[in-house]
Amino acid sequence: MTKSKVIYYHVDQHDQRQSTQLSNLCGIISPCFKLGFTNNFDMKFDPVPDIPTNFTHTFDDLVIRRAIELWELGKPIRLWWSGGIDSTCALIGLLQTKRMGDQLIVYLSDKSVEENPKFYDMLVREKTTFQWHSPKNYIFYNLENWNGETINVNGCGGDELFLSITDHIVDMEKFFNIKDTNWKNILSASLSYKESNSMILDIIEEYLSLSPNNVETCWELFWWLSRTIDDKSSMYMSVRFLEDPSVYHLDHAFFYTKDFELWSLSNPYAGHNGTPKSYKWPLKKFIYNFDKNKDYLDHKEKESSLPYIFENRIQYCSPIRNKIVYEDGTYVRTSWTK
Repeated sequence: MTKSKVIYYHVDQHDQRQSTQLSNLCGIISPCFKLGFTNNFDMKFDPVPDIPTNFTHTFDDLVIRRAIELWELGKPIRLWWSGGIDSTCALIGLLQTKRMGDQLIVYLSDKSVEENPKFYDMLVREKTTFQWHSPKNYIFYNLENWNGETINVNGCGGDELFLSITDHIVDMEKFFNIKDTNWKNILSASLSYKESNSMILDIIEEYLSLSPNNVETCWELFWWLSRTIDDKSSMYMSVRFLEDPSVYHLDHAFFYTKDFELWSLSNPYAGHNGTPKSYKWPLKKFIYNFDKNKDYLDHKEKESSLPYIFENRIQYCSPIRNKIVYEDGTYVRTSWTK
């Protein structure tokens, strides 16, 4: 009998292992290491592919290809739209490839409208079908979302194409100074937990010794970590909270595909134009080509949508949380105090 692989494991924040400290630096709560560390419970993972030398697909091509791939699953799509860069890019890909008879539901909140009001107005004009998020209509506890009649698509994986970084670690203005002589010059001065500075820097040095490239700048550092540590909590956003996590296959992260990974490996510096506001430049250009919103192109910055989605979950959600989920849908749970 084949043992089922773990697809999700929630790491205790207080775990002091080297691997956990490295993943915490990137804000990853369910890490799967592609090299350097043994993965918890024989976790399912893909190795780092060889860096291609002749990968010619453009980012725009891959967005369209991914959207077509999702439509070909043959079910209505519910796109989780925050108004942010990743989910807006995914939504445009689906809109551009939607065929007669395809059904698209845009799952959004008041915060989505605030974040991208012009795009919302366009969706209204196009008579888009909306489903509204609220604490009482919570995404993970609405049975209609997980009855198998639709699939749920989110913008996860967009950060990981370029880099993952927790906002409190590095001043973004300094971070984008890619001419800095070494990542240590920024990181050693920015880490908030000074008492563990030396230890985490040693861990990073050891991990970077496995890189085929000479990692010098902060961008190179976090890009390499993003490329070699899968964030299972981002790949499978729903499994932590679903009462029946066996339906995790109805959850699709738009940017977690092998082609996007190969594109990222082929274009390590494509994620910016040298300034913080140009971060995720390929996505922002793709959006601009569709909606011509110059203000969004020039001024929109990375924001995390998850804090709002998880807002009020303590009041309205079950005190049960999934700690481990296996590929076959079986799971191990833990309880938490409301």
